[in-house]
Amino acid sequence: MHLSQDATCLVCGGRQFQAVLDGAIVNNYSFGMCANCRMVQAFAVDKAVSFDYSDYGDYLLLNEADARRRIDCVGKTMKPIFKKLRKEFNDAVVLDFGSGAGYFCKAAEEYGFKALGVEPSDKLIEFSRKTVKFDTVYKSVEDINVQCDAIFMFDVIEHLAPEKSRDIMISLLDRLPVGGFLIGNTPNFKSANIRLCKDKDPVIAPPSHVCYFSLRSLDAYLTALGLAKVKSYSRGLSSNSFFRKTKCERSFMEKGLRSAKIHELPLLIALRTFFAAAGFLLQPFGLGYQIYFVYQKKSVVVAKTGRNSEPLSVPALLS
Repeated sequence: MHLSQDATCLVCGGRQFQAVLDGAIVNNYSFGMCANCRMVQAFAVDKAVSFDYSDYGDYLLLNEADARRRIDCVGKTMKPIFKKLRKEFNDAVVLDFGSGAGYFCKAAEEYGFKALGVEPSDKLIEFSRKTVKFDTVYKSVEDINVQCDAIFMFDVIEHLAPEKSRDIMISLLDRLPVGGFLIGNTPNFKSANIRLCKDKDPVIAPPSHVCYFSLRSLDAYLTALGLAKVKSYSRGLSSNSFFRKTKCERSFMEKGLRSAKIHELPLLIALRTFFAAAGFLLQPFGLGYQIYFVYQKKSVVVAKTGRNSEPLSVPALLS
């Protein structure tokens, strides 16, 4: 397996890696697991190519009616979390890091929170402001000078380059006071999907996805940044691994029931029921497709070595 001479593990700083995914090369990247902490990272075989997010996100651009439905759906899905945040904080300020088209931020704003977004894609920022009618979105976390009670990051942490991830996370957590929450999700490298499909799975997608966490490695990484685990678990068996013709091309399984033809409905419903049940059964074994996590800031990171002050108690948010 090819490794650059200065390759180090994001989590523990180790320099010894073992090849995974049967030594597969995807988009000119190989994959290595840290021999010490089991963190998995992608390594450029030749010269690394940075992924340009400035023009990213066409798949998130919806017409106004569908955008409205997406906002309502997000609001309904997130309502239990929003309720618990409201109990913790009177006037919660929430930040969505990687806010995309602004659907989550708009839902949080309509719930009554002060919402902020950080999004590198110019296309998505413009869409958020013009179509979603959410304006408080920035290109960089450095542009935000307020403290946030909760930071959300959905399918983002796996995109952060290993050599930059820790600095980005420290800068992000500087906006989070002690007692604030980090809430998000990321693909699970230990999932049944990846075990079965290996590099054919859609989440194995460098140079976009370059960090591949398990429950264990994610916990080690976040606790070193001064966070304490409130809850984390894996959930789901994704149909994408089995039915997509290409990693980026949606399959018939991803059709909305509204757009499905009548003769497709029985098969769609049966398959979705099967995958939902299978995903539920995988959860106790840590084999779910996605890791969902809630962490609370227990201390201030005083140095990039991970030295922290004394921890605080952690309430059972999302219990």
